[in-house]
Amino acid sequence: MNVHRSWVTRRTRKRRKLPTLMNCTMFLLAFYFTVNVSVRHMFHHENENKEEMLRNGMTVNEDYIRSKDRWNEIFDRPYVDDSNLTALWLGEISEDVMRINSNPIQFFRITMVISHCDKPLGWIWEQFLPPGIALNRLVIYSKCGKEVIGAPDDAEIVILPNVGRCDHTYAYHLARNGQGPSNENQINEIVLFMKDNPQRMEWWDRRSFDELLRITVSNGFGCIEQEKVIKNMYPSYYHLHSKWREFVMKGGYAREKDRDKVDVFSSVYPDLGTWTDSLEIPILQPLTPVCYGGVFAASMHNYTSDRVSVWKRIEENLSRGDNIEEGHFCERIWAGLLSKPLQESAVTSLLNKKTNVMCKARWKNRCGELAYIE
Repeated sequence: MNVHRSWVTRRTRKRRKLPTLMNCTMFLLAFYFTVNVSVRHMFHHENENKEEMLRNGMTVNEDYIRSKDRWNEIFDRPYVDDSNLTALWLGEISEDVMRINSNPIQFFRITMVISHCDKPLGWIWEQFLPPGIALNRLVIYSKCGKEVIGAPDDAEIVILPNVGRCDHTYAYHLARNGQGPSNENQINEIVLFMKDNPQRMEWWDRRSFDELLRITVSNGFGCIEQEKVIKNMYPSYYHLHSKWREFVMKGGYAREKDRDKVDVFSSVYPDLGTWTDSLEIPILQPLTPVCYGGVFAASMHNYTSDRVSVWKRIEENLSRGDNIEEGHFCERIWAGLLSKPLQESAVTSLLNKKTNVMCKARWKNRCGELAYIE
């Protein structure tokens, strides 16, 4: 009896080993095919890059190909870079990406859109753009009936009515060019949105072109203006959406008193949230990134065809007048419309870091801005 039981036990053990052996075999096969496909994809991608370089009469450079693949991998990530909380707080990226030796400008096509009124444009090339930069396209939208001074010979100049300031210009451009990448070249296109006026760039700390480009490649959106530390208060690029909605500016605003009229400034909307709801503008939440100052860059990769109707609604809405409250509403939506989203873990980390949500006194124009005191 004991012998029989022992024999059954041995046979049972042998039978139990079979599924384990089969599982190991299936795992090894799956691993082999996964690695094989990944390696083949990698070499296929490298071969495509080599073929492209040869077609363009370039010498094949392995370092160039590896750098391009690295930047493309960063570009294709679905979320903003949240590997460093301090950088994330400011709308920036980790040092690992900032210190990549190769400059991303050689791998991406740069289009620049300028909203022009009455200022010379030479400062953009003298003070901001890197020397010798080759833009894929330069479009200048002139709105005040003034001569465009300082523009390169190859610039496209489009005359528009003087309404809606730079935000109307950006919406106008996106409504006609923001249908999403229509060909392979547009997939790697970065669009830089600029104003003719450098005033805010003189007031505030600003990022360099290289910093702006690296942030945009990684996060889908980059803001030229940097947040300033005020005493021991550290404000964030991110805003609590529920508080952000409360922003309002009914008193009027005139940056240049001889030029800017405020007689039709106030809108019919009680606040920013009502305006976005009325225009059905999809905004990232519960934390909304905000770029102040109206100068930023965005990736064409993030433009989708379903957004065209949004751009058109914004363009039409901002056609009400020149200096209007809706323009200040619009300033606060671009990052939340064009940026990659946050992962839930990043939202939690940002909320845990903040000690204040601003919206009063000197912060009344930055409703919802997260801040911490140190």
